[in-house]
Amino acid sequence: MVFDLRRHSNVKRRAAYRRIGKYYKGLAKFKAEKLRRRRVLELRGEGLSVGEVALRLCVSESTVKRDLAKWGRFVKGRLSAVARELGSGENEKFLGLGLKQQVDCIRELSDQSLLSRRTLACSALVVTVDVDAALEGRYALKFAPRLPVDLLENGKITVELRVQGRKQTLGRLYVGDHWGICEFAD
Repeated sequence: MVFDLRRHSNVKRRAAYRRIGKYYKGLAKFKAEKLRRRRVLELRGEGLSVGEVALRLCVSESTVKRDLAKWGRFVKGRLSAVARELGSGENEKFLGLGLKQQVDCIRELSDQSLLSRRTLACSALVVTVDVDAALEGRYALKFAPRLPVDLLENGKITVELRVQGRKQTLGRLYVGDHWGICEFAD
């Protein structure tokens, strides 16, 4: 949005150039909030009301509601993975549980690594070495698709080099019937 400085008030002129400051929490404050959220979930699971939880933890009711909303978003984010693992009958039982029981169920499934990332079956893997990122101190390897993957029979692995924004294919390795055959770019 652009303001015509001659026709508008001083307030709008300042708004056009306002900087948005960023707020960063310290590690101690982050850990304290994480502990409080766990405690809110436990107390709410015991059947206490929002007001009683707030009194017991010496925080406001809006803080307790916000913490419960964060737990709700956590459960909602994992809902499709839970539904996939549990099946339709068990999924209905899961939805009927309280928030604490749902979180405990998700943690149990995660511990069993049922909700862990699945390996993707693919026929082509591209490994890109980004020299610019390495020189800037960032991670230089990129994989497409992202790891972990199972390379299918007759698949190929392509190695690319990226320098100053330009990509160059270094070579390809074919897996399967052509195991060990390599092509190198000119």
